[in-house]
Amino acid sequence: MGKDQLPGFDEKRRLLYSTEVRVEETNAAADRLLASEYYDDALDLYEKVQNLEKVRTVCQVAFAAGDVGLWMKCRRILKEPIGPEEWQKIGEIALMADKQRFALFAYQRAGDEAKVEQLRQTLLSKPPPEGDSRTG
Repeated sequence: MGKDQLPGFDEKRRLLYSTEVRVEETNAAADRLLASEYYDDALDLYEKVQNLEKVRTVCQVAFAAGDVGLWMKCRRILKEPIGPEEWQKIGEIALMADKQRFALFAYQRAGDEAKVEQLRQTLLSKPPPEGDSRTG
């Protein structure tokens, strides 16, 4: 794999599951993935080598984007609890980014029942996407 080339499936698998941990190589591959906005893949590699500084970077990106799933994964790796205020804030960010299901989950965790009910009603009133098998 070249220095500027993204790792493919086999390369990522080798880096993640090899018993021999190659910290420098794994960090370099993760950095390339991060630069190309493959955040989840980069996070997996950073976790493997316990590069917590880079995990925090991914965490900040996820929070700013309202990506609740990725943000939760980062916080689990960092072993940081998430308080209601943080859930509320990422819910607001997710909602502004039109990630309503992420926002719903975050508001549930925050305990904001009013926002949860409001979002449920919004989601129920939306028709399923075109081509969805539930449209009959």
